[in-house]
Amino acid sequence: YSIEEFARIIKKLIGGTSEIVSMSNKVEDDHRKKARHKVGQRGYLDWEPKVALLDGLKLTVEYFRQELERDRKGAKLTRA
Repeated sequence: YSIEEFARIIKKLIGGTSEIVSMSNKVEDDHRKKARHKVGQRGYLDWEPKVALLDGLKLTVEYFRQELERDRKGAKLTRA
């Protein structure tokens, strides 16, 4: 995935309306090529994800929604 693809996925998950601004892709392309080469070497990382990417992003978004709600409730209690 590219950074722009991550941004679009997260924007969709949170129901965002902000515009995604694209920066120069040169640096990102260089990093992606290097990462693909290293990851392509079987066993290089000796790691496999336990959660699919999209599922992990959904869990992360839900976690932060709960944290924001908890903070809002705490702020209401301290003002009273």
